[in-house]
Amino acid sequence: MASKIKVDQIQTADGTGTIALQNQLSGLASASMPTGSVLQVVQNTTTTSTAVTNSTTLTVATDLNVTITPSSASSKILVMMNCGGMSSGVTNSIQLDMLRDSTTVVSRPRQGYNSGTGSNMWTSVPFVMSYLDSPSTTSAITYSFKFGTGAGSGTSLQINPSSGTNDGIVIAMEIAG
Repeated sequence: MASKIKVDQIQTADGTGTIALQNQLSGLASASMPTGSVLQVVQNTTTTSTAVTNSTTLTVATDLNVTITPSSASSKILVMMNCGGMSSGVTNSIQLDMLRDSTTVVSRPRQGYNSGTGSNMWTSVPFVMSYLDSPSTTSAITYSFKFGTGAGSGTSLQINPSSGTNDGIVIAMEIAG
């Protein structure tokens, strides 16, 4: 007959008793990782195209976002975004903003510009941004991006211009603080 092993206890070294493992292991679950450790990584990709035409108002890039729930209020969140873009008729700055929920945390004007004009003159504009945020929360956070130009009529700007073939990528990493 086989003997049963009880997995919630171990025998003491001197054989006089047992030690409950549950109490010993519970401390490991709450142990903190060293500062700078990656605690979790979340990624979102999209092929959705977003266009801005003849407007100086910044537009939220559709589906170019990521949601992460920090495990500690002292954690930092490293957000990285990479996406293709195109511009036409834009002769002044292109702006890219990163938002934490509805709050702008980074605003980067002058991503690039097109010195040409005309409806068939398109210039490639890569949209790239990285930022280490300190949100001080354990609630879910959504990072998203707005873009636009400082120009009005005759301008067009697109993020993910070839819908279905290019991926916009957003990665959020929780870093132990």
